[in-house]
Amino acid sequence: MTAPPAILNLRVTEARPLNPLIRLFRLQADDGRALPGYTAGAHLRVMVDLPGGTSDWRHYSLINLQPDTAATEAPTEYVIAVRVEPEGRGGSRHMHERVKAGDRVMVEAPKNDFPLHDGPDGTVLHIVATDWERLDWQHGGGERTGQVLTYQADVPHAGAP
Repeated sequence: MTAPPAILNLRVTEARPLNPLIRLFRLQADDGRALPGYTAGAHLRVMVDLPGGTSDWRHYSLINLQPDTAATEAPTEYVIAVRVEPEGRGGSRHMHERVKAGDRVMVEAPKNDFPLHDGPDGTVLHIVATDWERLDWQHGGGERTGQVLTYQADVPHAGAP
């Protein structure tokens, strides 16, 4: 039987809007220690407060903007981007309206339900955007764009056509 994922109590070191629908969050341990590593496609389960006084877990994809694969082996921070869903059950609204820098959040260690797999010809992912510096966070898909960015460091020649 698999052991349950570790629960981490992390500090929000940054919470800022990327556009009107998406907020970026940086999460770190208080002492700056390395956090459990992750691979491209991984996500965090974050405990959120819901309307009616209940709490529940919500999944958010990890984003790695560092081109160095070592940045995910023993990261000192986790970065997530949360798209608000006004008609949702309340988790994304909680993240947008109540979570700010300095707050603490409870998360499960990263889990990867979508790992990269080598294909028969070595192709693992076709990258649409080839200019990572110019991805349109202001008007683009945001959350889906963030999921593609998690793969950047793990895909050889990501910038090549």
